[in-house]
Amino acid sequence: MITDTYTGCYPGSQWKAVWSPTESGYGVTEGGASGAPFLNQEHLIVGTLTGGASYCGASQNMSYDYFGKFDYHWASNGQSNIERLKPWLDPGNVGSYICQGYYPTSTFGMVQGQIYNDINQNCSIDDFEHGIGSYIVEIMPGNITISTNSYGIYSIDSLPEGTYYVTVDTTNQNLNPTCPVTQELIISNSQSVTYAPSFGFYSDQACSDPSISVYAPILRRCFDYQELYVVAHNQYAATSYLEEAYVILELDELISINSSNIPFVELGNSEYRFDIGNVGPGQTISIALLVEVSCDAVLSQTLCMSAKLLPIDECALDNSTNIPGGATGDIPECTLPWDHSSLNVDGWCENDSIYFLITNTGDFGDGDMQCVSPVRIFIDGVLTQVESIQLDGQETYMYAFEATGQTWRLEVDQHPLHPGNSYPNAVVELCGDIVNWVPGYIDSQYQDDADPVVDIFCGQIVGSYDPNDKSQSPTGVGELGFIGPNQMLEYRIRFQNTGNDTAFTVVVKDTLDSNLNLFTVVPGVASHDYEFSIENGRVLVWTFNDILLVDSITNEPESHGFLTFKVEQNPDLPYGTVINNDADIYFDFNDPVITNELVYTIYDFNPLLLSQSIFFANEEVSVFPNPADEVLNICFTKTDSDVKGLFKIVDLTGKEIYIEGFSTKSSDYTINIEGLDSGIYILITFMENTMYANRFVVK
Repeated sequence: MITDTYTGCYPGSQWKAVWSPTESGYGVTEGGASGAPFLNQEHLIVGTLTGGASYCGASQNMSYDYFGKFDYHWASNGQSNIERLKPWLDPGNVGSYICQGYYPTSTFGMVQGQIYNDINQNCSIDDFEHGIGSYIVEIMPGNITISTNSYGIYSIDSLPEGTYYVTVDTTNQNLNPTCPVTQELIISNSQSVTYAPSFGFYSDQACSDPSISVYAPILRRCFDYQELYVVAHNQYAATSYLEEAYVILELDELISINSSNIPFVELGNSEYRFDIGNVGPGQTISIALLVEVSCDAVLSQTLCMSAKLLPIDECALDNSTNIPGGATGDIPECTLPWDHSSLNVDGWCENDSIYFLITNTGDFGDGDMQCVSPVRIFIDGVLTQVESIQLDGQETYMYAFEATGQTWRLEVDQHPLHPGNSYPNAVVELCGDIVNWVPGYIDSQYQDDADPVVDIFCGQIVGSYDPNDKSQSPTGVGELGFIGPNQMLEYRIRFQNTGNDTAFTVVVKDTLDSNLNLFTVVPGVASHDYEFSIENGRVLVWTFNDILLVDSITNEPESHGFLTFKVEQNPDLPYGTVINNDADIYFDFNDPVITNELVYTIYDFNPLLLSQSIFFANEEVSVFPNPADEVLNICFTKTDSDVKGLFKIVDLTGKEIYIEGFSTKSSDYTINIEGLDSGIYILITFMENTMYANRFVVK
């Protein structure tokens, strides 16, 4: 379909449509069909048939028609208003440019409004102003939440008669409202169309609104041609192009590319560059790859990949989101202006050691750190050490630890006023004695992808799996999914047609927990094209129309689909808050398939470390036997005076299992552990304002 001119018509006022041949090889229209509607992908009329060369007996090279553009019909056609559509379809000059169809004789009405780019800032939609898609409004009372379509239209079936108030989302920092953000809506006739308030926004700066998402639905060792998806998007609220944009995809060294739908340049070190050009507001670029996972991968090992959307438009970085942070020990809070420092963390396994390298990528002199930053070290999800660091620009500092086979994580805080929401960290697993390895800890805590221009996916190598399931990132620590407050969460939903026929439509519904911020939902990468909406307050809906998802018996590899989305927690959730989530998957008219339920629990990982030092692998306290099964013997090196203190046993989630005060002159002490399940535990001993920790195993 292209813009063209039909004989005798105004130049550029027509769509020229070239038809694909029918089964008989001929065109698709016939004489007498003039005025027939021309529909877009959203089933809205965008033109009417003027004429053309196609007819039932036409050859393929004659199968084209001309359709008069609806936007030309609207206000430019003919010599007077009687020949134009706007005076007939918008006599009240409401300003709506989209009209959803409805049945006039129906007993149901419709409520419809619009969010638009108010270029002249007059709180009135004009001919040259367009709608803004994917914006959210809330109608009260009723707690009704609706998102706009790609034309900026929000609509809902009729409301009971009465007075309501509509509030528009104002979280986008680059758009300023030109109308009151809360407006009155009066429903006087619930069986007719009611035009709801419209909301204008303008931008005083040109700024993109980028997002990127990367996902591999299944990772299997020794298999090639496995699917991996990257989606780069400049959202509808953008006021500028992403100019000369490109994606840097970094894969785990155990993953290699078989093919891609977009050409790429290999940069080395498992990095690949994809040039995607200028990306306009509302435009999406999808990169589909097929990859191979090496046989050197281990079952349940976690492989990570990251995608970055560059160059970065600094105005697109949100500086308001709280970074999770954590224990800071005795390090004072930094109150100085940003010093142009920027920290980066790398981690790797080499021989019998684990290394972490912290680099200040700021310029020497201009990017020197003016404040000390805390460094936190976790082993199997448990905070074991808090250090501090202060580096000049381009300076590095390396930490080295003996490899134990456990999963080690090091994280460091950026300057509090560092642009965006960078959260540098690195995780190393499977280094050392594999007997001590517990899978799954790499993704149990936050990745460094809170900024919209970067996304990190970490997936475990699997054998068999549930074809209709839901997962989350971070996974959280332990069965209760312990995470810290104030951070972005990502959910992933997989589905498979396990029936015996093709599914024509798949609908996924996800009711968002009340502890999550609905206004921060960002749909991510998906296996197929979809329409996204919000229904009945907090129900997120993905509709895959015409998906033609083949059944698993006919073609197992093509029977799968998935979607992803991100959402932030409500600010400052109290410790102990539980966030539950699952999803319903509908295949055509069948009953829904309900996924597994996920859980997060907001937890303070660091309360014991704020004012005390902790010593692992210490010489003051030792335990034996290890592994143990009935009793745990504790030995003190100090025996010249009374030893007083407190014992606490916690599991790897931080859950308190046992607590007891003690006072003894003996060099040893015994605790009965018969009631503990098999697993790994930590004995924390408090003595003389110092905390010691010993890891032990219950057989």
